[in-house]
Amino acid sequence: MMNKRKAKLPDGLFYRERKRADGTVAVSTTIYCFYYVPARRQPIVKNTRTTDADQALHYLRKLQSEHPAARAQRIEADKVTVHDALANLRADREARGVWSSGHSSTA
Repeated sequence: MMNKRKAKLPDGLFYRERKRADGTVAVSTTIYCFYYVPARRQPIVKNTRTTDADQALHYLRKLQSEHPAARAQRIEADKVTVHDALANLRADREARGVWSSGHSSTA
């Protein structure tokens, strides 16, 4: 029996292997991709639904790319200074009535 090896795929792409009940290994014909997201230990695995490595890589890069609105929000959040954050906190607490002018505690 001849072991048929497929071409090496770029990083982040793989052929999914599943073990059957009889012990043999079934290799998928479609290419799967995986990528990591922040605050998550395990990678996200998706079926690219293609057998072409270039299309699968394009699909992976599209998943990894950051949405423009999310990028703009992240950049804007990086610009906030400590002074601005404290001013926003004070305005929010005064608007909600959490802080009064005397800052009295309920001890």
